[in-house]
Amino acid sequence: ILLEKERALLLFITRRYDKAIKAFQDLCKKYPAHEAESLYYQGKIYLKIGMEREGRRKFKELVERYPNSPFTELVYEYSLLR
Repeated sequence: ILLEKERALLLFITRRYDKAIKAFQDLCKKYPAHEAESLYYQGKIYLKIGMEREGRRKFKELVERYPNSPFTELVYEYSLLR
């Protein structure tokens, strides 16, 4: 799992957003315990590439499904800073 997660993060950091979204989706399917993190990064990516509706949808899904996740806190912080 570590390599797949690092790969997804590396794609995100290097702004290869289309591949990063796919990598986070795959990570989520293969390792459901990492779904909150995956939804967070998918939401960020969609917002960065101008797909506001999809980004907000991912953030909403994260907040509803994982209200106590540290990534949910990041969503609120990210939303305040935007």
